[in-house]
Amino acid sequence: MQTEAYRLFGYSPQQTLNIAQNLYTSAYVSYPRTSSEKFPPQINYRGILEALSKIKKYKKLCEALLSLPELKPVEGKRTDPAHEAIHPTVEPPKDVKKLRGPEQKIYDLICRRFFSVFAKEAIRESMKVLIKVNGYRFSTTGRRTIEKGWMEFYGPYAKFGEIILPDLKKGDKLNVKKLELLSKETSPPPRYSQASIIREMEKRGLGTRATRAAILQTLYDRNYITGKSIKVTDLGLKVALTLKKYVPDFVDEKLTRRFEKDLEKIMEGKAKKEKVLKKAEKAIIKICEEFKRHEDKIGKKLGKAIIQTQNDKATLGPCPKCGKDLKIMFSPRTRKFFVGCTGYPKCKTGFPLPHNASFQKLDKICDKCNTPIIRVIRKGKRPFNMCLDPNCPTKKDWGKPKEKAKKLSKGKKKR
Repeated sequence: MQTEAYRLFGYSPQQTLNIAQNLYTSAYVSYPRTSSEKFPPQINYRGILEALSKIKKYKKLCEALLSLPELKPVEGKRTDPAHEAIHPTVEPPKDVKKLRGPEQKIYDLICRRFFSVFAKEAIRESMKVLIKVNGYRFSTTGRRTIEKGWMEFYGPYAKFGEIILPDLKKGDKLNVKKLELLSKETSPPPRYSQASIIREMEKRGLGTRATRAAILQTLYDRNYITGKSIKVTDLGLKVALTLKKYVPDFVDEKLTRRFEKDLEKIMEGKAKKEKVLKKAEKAIIKICEEFKRHEDKIGKKLGKAIIQTQNDKATLGPCPKCGKDLKIMFSPRTRKFFVGCTGYPKCKTGFPLPHNASFQKLDKICDKCNTPIIRVIRKGKRPFNMCLDPNCPTKKDWGKPKEKAKKLSKGKKKR
């Protein structure tokens, strides 16, 4: 669910879990923090489909499934003794349109995923063509869908490229219209996205489906990584290298993976918790002793990195008047953050910042007022980008919809 929501909607894994949790507390979906890929018959497949058939956009899909002689889900291998795979409940929202945007999207994704596991297999055809031109071999591959099957039920989320090739047979002769010689260099592997890093953690056995999103979010919150296309910050790299040097067990994947497997064995009744706890206690004592022995060296190395990272994060760009750095600063008098020029007192350039928000520099300059553009992030609200100058022409329409709404509400009161 987390990787699909990121691929389709750009929601972070933590954001997806939070939305799913809200749907769960409203009794619209089952418990979302599960690693299971199985649907036990006890959840009442038919009852859920009958309930969802009352929602207009799901009516035809549900009726098609209910007409099948048997409802048998296609399941994965993973199981969770505490919870089944996430699914819609027999208590759908009375009006799906009243769910707020992100909740509506995640609910639709969960419902359509549920529908698709009961549908027939999809049939796709691929064809590889080898063409010889003056002794050189060229190849191309075509793909097309013959029968949609479950893809019909997954709807807009089943995105597969259709590359239709002409009807070719072995020995056919083709006319070469054009030859192009391209000069390219080997590209580096792509950076991890939030979805691909979750998949990598799953592949390596690190964390659980319930904890991986929180682990990733912690790395962002502590400024160890940044960006959608994940980059490790200087602080993150310094922390990793320093701990690897002085406390190697602390960052050892094998140790983390072993603990995760031991916990699974306890749940499955294959290991005794006392024995696992004793083993964990021994490992943690060793880590703490190593950390204590090297804490001065660790502190000195990380202290410099923290100061440098905080300074880089606070420096937004050049001052439009004097060219020195504009930095985010805190006023002890007003108890508010603002942007000021490091050339003060010679340069008194300064700009206010929105309250109750965090800020992210984008390394972009506004072409209207020549001030840096930043991203403003408020909890529970959509982030937005803005330049620093409150009088910039790009902000001339800011606040107008609100003023219009006030006038309309005043007019209603007079009537």
